[in-house]
Amino acid sequence: MPETLIHRSAPPVARPPPTPVTALVARPRLTTALLNAAQGLTVLAAPPGCGKTSLLTLLAAEAEARGMVVHQLTAPCPQALLAGLAKPGVTPGLWLISGTAGIDDDSFAARIAPALLQAAATQRLILAEPRLRSAALRQAWLRQDLSVISAADLRFDETEARALLGPDLSAADLRHLLDLSGGWIAALRHLPPGTGREAPLPPVLSAWYEEEICARLDPATLRLVMDLALAQRFSPALLDALPPHPEGPLAGWEGLAPLLRDGVLLQRHGRSPGEFRLQPAFAHHLRERLRSHLPTRATLIGDLMLRWWESRDNRAELARHALSLDDTTRAAELLEAAGGITTDMSDGPDFARDLPVCTELARDLPLLFLSQIYHRSRTGRLAEAELLFEHARRGTKGFTDLRGTADPAEVLAWARMLEMIFVSGSDRPVPASLITDLRDSLAAFVGRHPVVALSIASVLAWAEVEDKDFCSARRTITLGQQLLTRAPQSKCMIFLNIYLARCELATGSLPEALSAAARAVAQAEAWCTPGGYEVINARIWQGICLAEAGQTAGARPILSTALAAAPRVFGYVTLYAEGWSALARILATEDGPEAARAGLSAARRFAHNSELPRLALCLDQLIALNCDGLLPPAAAPLAQAALALKAGRAAEAAQLLDTLPAAIPDQRERITALILRIRAGLGQRRYSAALTAAEELLPLLSQSGNRRLAAEAMPWLLSVRSQCHRGGRALSPHALAILDRLSAELPAAAEAAVPSVSGAGLLSPREGEIIALVAEGLITKEIARRLGISEGTVKSHRKKIHEKLDVTSRSQAILKARELQLI
Repeated sequence: MPETLIHRSAPPVARPPPTPVTALVARPRLTTALLNAAQGLTVLAAPPGCGKTSLLTLLAAEAEARGMVVHQLTAPCPQALLAGLAKPGVTPGLWLISGTAGIDDDSFAARIAPALLQAAATQRLILAEPRLRSAALRQAWLRQDLSVISAADLRFDETEARALLGPDLSAADLRHLLDLSGGWIAALRHLPPGTGREAPLPPVLSAWYEEEICARLDPATLRLVMDLALAQRFSPALLDALPPHPEGPLAGWEGLAPLLRDGVLLQRHGRSPGEFRLQPAFAHHLRERLRSHLPTRATLIGDLMLRWWESRDNRAELARHALSLDDTTRAAELLEAAGGITTDMSDGPDFARDLPVCTELARDLPLLFLSQIYHRSRTGRLAEAELLFEHARRGTKGFTDLRGTADPAEVLAWARMLEMIFVSGSDRPVPASLITDLRDSLAAFVGRHPVVALSIASVLAWAEVEDKDFCSARRTITLGQQLLTRAPQSKCMIFLNIYLARCELATGSLPEALSAAARAVAQAEAWCTPGGYEVINARIWQGICLAEAGQTAGARPILSTALAAAPRVFGYVTLYAEGWSALARILATEDGPEAARAGLSAARRFAHNSELPRLALCLDQLIALNCDGLLPPAAAPLAQAALALKAGRAAEAAQLLDTLPAAIPDQRERITALILRIRAGLGQRRYSAALTAAEELLPLLSQSGNRRLAAEAMPWLLSVRSQCHRGGRALSPHALAILDRLSAELPAAAEAAVPSVSGAGLLSPREGEIIALVAEGLITKEIARRLGISEGTVKSHRKKIHEKLDVTSRSQAILKARELQLI
């Protein structure tokens, strides 16, 4: 057992916040390096609440598991610590020292620091301290005679936070909590999922901030940080602009130096050089403290922040502060001045605040009005948004009768984009005139306003992808990516990456689609409201891409969670249809048809209630294909052909497939059609047709990288190879090479069994093909041309067919072949 020296008469020291009883989280990135050192001193230099005590406990357990001798010293007075270090006969080992924060600085510097450095020459010492508070220790650190684990090192990363908070927390909520807490375990333990920046803090965390942080800060520093808490971020210049405080002087920049050095409650702002920010959760506590204790001061500093950001033309920060105002009229004026919907779609906050919407607002503050329409749309209130929009459009003569200072062309461009959003969300055909107008607007704004141009590009790309005009969509997306250099944080890049993923699925490669979807998710979670429209859309498309890659373990939870939340936000038919199609296939395969039916039926009710007929038709097709339901009369030919093959009606499937256009824009549909052609060919004993389809299919599978479709095709491709080999034909060397590579990459697949018939084996594969073509009415010359053989060979095969079927005429051969189910 480790040795423990505890002196209960010690003076009080800063206590860590009360924490729920939880298992310790393994932190190998810290413990491994600390335990591998044979000797020397390491100081865990961080303020209370950073996890120093739990790290020492982990070190003790892991050291004992390694068979190391562990000495634990909890010694809050010099005599106890010196006695412990100098105790005769103590076996060398690992010394874990805590509780020294109560030793005054002079005693620590004069007696403790020299003793620690001396002992470190032969022992391994790890000391937990609020800071590196001795000149001797600082000099030793500069000489690299000791190492320091700082507060920044002790911050929890995503892996550790996941282990602490549990596997059920979404990735977006996890990152949000890490941002609010700064990775500080004392806050991380207590912030519930979904905590917003202005949501009340748990009482236990507020009490900790008050008693252990605020009570210990110098009064001048506390007054300063309370003022600064009203800013999301600040520069040193802002300190000079703060008005005098009624309760005393404000600390200068030097008062913030200790907080910045600790790196827990004050940090550099990652995206803005020269700017800083308080830990968001701590800043929230300080804001509430200021508003409660000094409401007049809070109002004064709030007004100062508004003027500060307005004078610097920082529209995003101006909007953030305006959204927090209680005065609705003042907030509306400032949000319009901040750029309204244009700032909302760039680096500004989500304008997630319902303001009164009317024609007068559209006339006086049009950009704010449009942001409110967009806000209602993105939160699933599309009918309300369109009703308000149409009423305002009539009242402003098509958004031309405006009284505000907004650019009329900018207002009109946003109005057109919102029209497209209404079309997409309500399953109406896209008017060609609207696409033309958007293309004209894009050309007008490319060199004039990158955020507006990017937004137009994202809406236009959606329309082009929906129309399956993937070439035009790629050009529009490329233009948007080029505009990104002038609008580096436009939220429209989320959608451009989503549509790029769709283009890659349709015409490119699956790895590129996965990469684009991952970028969309990362951007949405970094820039947008957790669980919002952008996040849900990006996650659904990421799940779709993962499903196409055969990564069902990753796709299923993403799709299940995102599709459950989708009805609460804006969506469109293709989003829902693709998402439910991917999830239904996974559920049917892993849990059976009834599991798929339950999910699809719920989605079907949503489609009916939302008046989305195309989605309802798609869901009915999915129920028929995955759950043995009835196929709707208006089902697509591919769905009808698949169901016909499932019922053993190969000839009917072939006829349906012949109605498809020669050029199918989406390669996934083209691949599916070719798989069905192979199955129909094999089912009809038309092996040449199956071989031709396989030759076309294999290069497509190789190019797309779509593992789901490759796995679906593999049994039938193996059957084609087998049947052709028996008939004296073979795939081309190129096609065979692709087939061999796919066979090696995919899970082992068995050759698909060609449906048995009563006359199976009676005719050779070539004879089976010829009698099938004879039954279709082809003459000898046409059969020879179709199969690429001579007329003499056809005649020879027909003679053998008559002999084997014991018939003497063409009509008798056809009847006998049908009786034996050979055709």
